[in-house]
Amino acid sequence: MHSWTIDDDVVTLYLYNYGDSKIGFSIKEIGEKLGMGVNSLRARIGNFKAIEGQGGFSHYAKQSFQVYNKYHGLSELELRRLALSVLEKA
Repeated sequence: MHSWTIDDDVVTLYLYNYGDSKIGFSIKEIGEKLGMGVNSLRARIGNFKAIEGQGGFSHYAKQSFQVYNKYHGLSELELRRLALSVLEKA
């Protein structure tokens, strides 16, 4: 079982907001780089949907909520840079 980090959630927030078209990796590749399956990553994207009152989840991880509050105001470019820095270390 994967233990989610703040860095993982930063990448996932980027994917939730902007998808994978500008980041240079597919969702599957990102999941592999972060050490989780693609379904786990997609479920975590669902956390951010739940935070915004969308999707089928009624609960979300406290850490995801904290990451959302800290980073959701960043521009696409700023958030992409953070996500890429995480993926380059992975």
